[in-house]
Amino acid sequence: FSTDLNPTHAFASPGPFDVMFTFTDIEGCQDTVIHQVFVFEHPDVDFSTSAASACLNTGINFFGQSTDAITLWEWDFGDGAFGSGQNTTHVYTTYGVMQVTLTVTATNGCQSTMTRLIFVAAPPVADFVYNIQTCDTIQFTDISTSPPGFFLVEWRWDFGDGTTSDLQHPAHAFPAGGTYPVSLVVFADSAGIICSDSITKDVVVPDKPTVYFTFSPEPTCLGEPTNFFGTSGNVIQLWYWDLGDGNFATGQNATHTYATPGTFTVTLFATDAYGCSDTVSHDVTVQDVPDISFTVDPNPTCMVQPTSFTSVSYTHLTLPTTCNLCRSRWSPS
Repeated sequence: FSTDLNPTHAFASPGPFDVMFTFTDIEGCQDTVIHQVFVFEHPDVDFSTSAASACLNTGINFFGQSTDAITLWEWDFGDGAFGSGQNTTHVYTTYGVMQVTLTVTATNGCQSTMTRLIFVAAPPVADFVYNIQTCDTIQFTDISTSPPGFFLVEWRWDFGDGTTSDLQHPAHAFPAGGTYPVSLVVFADSAGIICSDSITKDVVVPDKPTVYFTFSPEPTCLGEPTNFFGTSGNVIQLWYWDLGDGNFATGQNATHTYATPGTFTVTLFATDAYGCSDTVSHDVTVQDVPDISFTVDPNPTCMVQPTSFTSVSYTHLTLPTTCNLCRSRWSPS
């Protein structure tokens, strides 16, 4: 009952109710009117989810349930996002405990709500550093971190050259110098909730050096020094020469005098600051000097008496113009 002129009343149960309004004026006259009010039950509502806990950026499926005729399904996912429809999917981009509310409206206009909590876990943060171990071999170090209560349990590396690794701190030899997109995916676990994160970095692998050398004179006469000149487009830390006759030298340039004639394979080894090496070889020809002599007739001789000089040679006397040492031995002096 109510004595208010314009009362408000919430019915506690469904059904038709005869509401009677009796009015008495200042003269004591009364009148009564009756209207029937139909009160409907609220629709039943419930929902289930594909997961009660999920990782950040993971889709969760929501399934609305009701035995009543529902015309409107409205979702509040608890992170400022909303959805509609009996079944829907939502991806959380923030982590924490989310209060998810489903509001349904029945054909009679009555509404009901259902609320459940969803735990969205923070992901690990993938990261790594690397350093050149030697030449094309790179040492990778995982520096990923996991949120409180989570532990890193798995690592997946893709080195960008068709090879992979599941070690936490792998070392990898690349097939050649260049830039490779290296990716790391890390997985963190907490009571069966496994979350992941990934990162990709461009890793620069040094190119192997390219080395050359020249030498002069060519050919060289026996007893004459041969000069070697190394060159490279890279910064070289170590130059090493194998002179082909059991002797060796270091330094960008070298000088060597061969003890015997013949053809010698000279090899230059060059190593740069990253430990990368290259080699190059050339054949060096060392020619023997001619075997010569001469006779004097008469010997001794007298003053103003003609003296004959006759050359004697056991080798071909046509000499390369570069054999300065050999030519000097034929000097009139």
